[in-house]
Amino acid sequence: MSVRSKRMTLLLVMLGITAVLLAADDPFVGIWKLNIAKSHYNPGPLPKSSSNTYEPVPGGGLKLTVTTVTADGKLSTIERVEHYDGKPHPVQQERSGADAVATKRIDRNTIEVVNYRNGKILSSLTRRISKDGKTMTSEAKGTSPQGQPFEEFRFFDKQ
Repeated sequence: MSVRSKRMTLLLVMLGITAVLLAADDPFVGIWKLNIAKSHYNPGPLPKSSSNTYEPVPGGGLKLTVTTVTADGKLSTIERVEHYDGKPHPVQQERSGADAVATKRIDRNTIEVVNYRNGKILSSLTRRISKDGKTMTSEAKGTSPQGQPFEEFRFFDKQ
């Protein structure tokens, strides 16, 4: 292996380590459990349980997995990658009825998400991590897949 090849390999390894360390420093990364007592949905009902898992993805952004047990006991899982470029990206299996989601990182502890259906805005939400990194809130409002207006305030505890 030439000296140039060794340097290139070392550089790539260092970039990979840097990316992992930066992702580990992201306050959203981890498992967040919905605190039912501190949350409210209008109209209801609240789910029996829900958790959000955020994992770093290559190139920036996060993979989001939402696992919910609905009020009537049905298990629901949604997975998507949220890119921080503010542009709509296609999604599938959204409870919101969205076919595209645009995500924008406002600052270290704040993310804004806009859900679209056929190019029209369905809903928007803002996620915020507390200064101590132990709680996350998510405030959303928009139109449900049934055409009804809704507002949600979700409070999560980091696991």
